[in-house]
Order: sequence, then C-alpha cells, then structure tokens
Amino acid sequence: MKYLKVTLGLFAVALCVSLFNVQAQVKKMVDITIPIFSREYMTKGYKSTYSYQYIKKTKCQDDVSGDGRTIIAGLHETTGSANPNYDPARVIAAPNQDVQFDNNSKRMGSWNLYLNSQKSLPTTASFWGTWTIDK
Repeated sequence: MKYLKVTLGLFAVALCVSLFNVQAQVKKMVDITIPIFSREYMTKGYKSTYSYQYIKKTKCQDDVSGDGRTIIAGLHETTGSANPNYDPARVIAAPNQDVQFDNNSKRMGSWNLYLNSQKSLPTTASFWGTWTIDK
C-alpha cells in the first residue's frame, strides 16, 4: 500500500508539472533554398503565446560561388484579426544571434515567415537557421 501511495503521489506531481510547462516553439531550417532575383521563400507557423518572434541565421551561402549572403526576413500575420494595412517590418537575419521582430509579432495566431536575399542575384542560396515563434 505504501508503494501505491508513493506512485500515485509521483504521478500527481508529474501531472501538475506538465500542466504548467510551456515550451518554446522553434522551427529549424536546414539547407532551405532561397530563390533567385530576390524572390521569397515562405514557411508557416502558429503562435500560441504573447511573446516576440525571432530569426537567427546560422549560415547562408550562394549555391554557385559559396559566398555568404545577407538575408532579409519578414513576418505576415494570416489570422482573421490581422490588420490588412500593416506592412510588416523586415529585419536582417544576423549570423548566430536572435534578431527580434517588431511589437506586432507578439500577437497569437497564424504567421508566415518570408526570407529573401538582400541582393538580386541570378543564383540560388542555401540557408540554415531558426525561427523562434513562441519563446
């Protein structure tokens, strides 16, 4: 009977901890192809907490020359409460550091992340990095 009480007690503690555990939602991007001539790569995500969103570039290089590329990232909210007149601020994805988007990125709902090269070049680029949706 003693073991049963201990087991049930541990189960109750584990259940309580799991109810209050909030984990960050991070989308890892590995070898994503950035299109030619400043066209955009787009991915989708869903935000469930009121917090900033971040972009981090681990590496981005030209697929032909191997030179580094500067990547511009932008967000667009796609839920019904989104402001149709809002032009999302774009940020430059800095190497190995989280770059914070503006205050509008805190809202909960569906979001699109757009990535494009700062230079309009006739070659594709490969991107490695992370998009932190919920922190």
